[in-house]
Amino acid sequence: MTMIDQQVHRFTRDEYTRMANAGLFNGQRVELLAGEVLDMPPQNEPHVESVSAIGRFLIGHLGKEWQVRMQAPLAVAEDSAPEPDFGVVPTAPPRANAPTSAVLAIEVADSSIARDRRKAGFYAGAGIPEYWIVHVAARRIIQHTGPRVDPRQEGGGRYQTITTLTPTQFLRCTTLPLPAVKVASLLKE
Repeated sequence: MTMIDQQVHRFTRDEYTRMANAGLFNGQRVELLAGEVLDMPPQNEPHVESVSAIGRFLIGHLGKEWQVRMQAPLAVAEDSAPEPDFGVVPTAPPRANAPTSAVLAIEVADSSIARDRRKAGFYAGAGIPEYWIVHVAARRIIQHTGPRVDPRQEGGGRYQTITTLTPTQFLRCTTLPLPAVKVASLLKE
């Protein structure tokens, strides 16, 4: 059998959760996307600093009716549980399972930009109204709005509007009561 002949076993979200609960990943940072268990890249200092700046911004401006989930799974599909750097969800009683959607998902990207772009289809398919990719290396924020179900797309959806913002521009959230913020203040070097 050649490498081309080998099959990939795809996992459901339930199988993935059972494996994680059984300790199979031994503390490794992984996530489930389209049935594949993927290693998450290590976080460099610009990534960590940008995550800190975004966390301060969100928590400082959102009221108690919103929960800011950090690096926690969203159960967006039967075979996918991506772990955005931030998922903002309505505050609710403690859950037994990960939420299936969010009002805003944010990924901070450096070496993970291709994967974070891929996740847009999953977030749109789950009806997440707004998705930001904070592209640290390129000094840009890519804002996705207007999710539409599109079964032809991986993840089951796509965003109708994708806007790229530079450090001198202001980011205006369309889904939450957040003030406009200068892009540069969320991008750390």
